[in-house]
Amino acid sequence: MEGPTGVVFPKTDAGRSTSALGRAVVADALRAVDPVGARSAEHETNWRHGYLGHFRRLVEAGLLSREAAVTIARDGLASLHRRMAVVRADGTETGLGDVFTTPTGAAPALDGDDQRHRRGRP
Repeated sequence: MEGPTGVVFPKTDAGRSTSALGRAVVADALRAVDPVGARSAEHETNWRHGYLGHFRRLVEAGLLSREAAVTIARDGLASLHRRMAVVRADGTETGLGDVFTTPTGAAPALDGDDQRHRRGRP
């Protein structure tokens, strides 16, 4: 199989976009605590240059309270698990979140190195 294996960015019409992922994850992370900030992140047209303002907003929103910080972290991580993908050595692609919910041993290995990492060896 040619191409990347392991954890990969989600596919878009233009390939695998880190900008689209960043925009979506930041918006999801902010949504419960700062809905206006979430909409702003979703509609950012120049993510590569405008992302810093949205990350600042994430930090500022998390400073409101412990609960806000935990909500932002939890929702951002959940968004990554929903959006990221895993490409196995045989080329099959599945959602990253599915990897965490598959019983140990039931999922095919990504490659030979993956088995060593599961056993705690580099």
